[in-house]
Amino acid sequence: MITPLAARVVAAVVGGLLVLTSASSVTGTLIVSRASRSRLTRLIDRAVDWAYQVAMARAADYRRRDRLLATQAAAILLAQLAVWLVVAYVGFALLLWPFATRGVVSAFIDAGSSLFTLGFAVPAGAVPAVIVFMAAAVGLVIITLQIAYLPTLYAAFNRRETEVALLNARAGVPSWGPELLARTHYALGSGNSTLDTMPDLYAAWERWAADVTESHTT
Repeated sequence: MITPLAARVVAAVVGGLLVLTSASSVTGTLIVSRASRSRLTRLIDRAVDWAYQVAMARAADYRRRDRLLATQAAAILLAQLAVWLVVAYVGFALLLWPFATRGVVSAFIDAGSSLFTLGFAVPAGAVPAVIVFMAAAVGLVIITLQIAYLPTLYAAFNRRETEVALLNARAGVPSWGPELLARTHYALGSGNSTLDTMPDLYAAWERWAADVTESHTT
């Protein structure tokens, strides 16, 4: 069955919107230095959050829940990368469809070959050539930006874990306020109260909370 040209043109318009959606989400998440307003990114985050909430409902032990939640950030990053690439892939395939002489299957093959810079399929024509070059550039930029963002995330994670490890030594695992106050006041049985150190601790954690808010939101 041959799809009418008008239908393929409409599909190409939808494909262009999908490419713009993916590019907008990548830009808002990895380049713009503030909270992203991308609907696609929020949808991915909510889907991963829901999956983890379902998994958490079956994990009653604190340590098991902690180990499970430790993987959530990585899961969100991988899910975002996968969705960005898939949305861009479908978008470029639909853009190539009106020019595909062998049907929609060849359009998807050409798009995949270009987006992942494999280069085994080269469509004929000037317009398809421009589209596949754009697909190659978009695929490379998405993957490169995601990889380049990892050192920033790891640095923020290391800062967070350093403060948490220091707090665990003073307030137990998991840390909580009454134990922190008790250990500080009684100084682990030495009888010498060290409550005068609390203002410095609160000041350090106030700065830490601001750093976590900025780094994790961004």
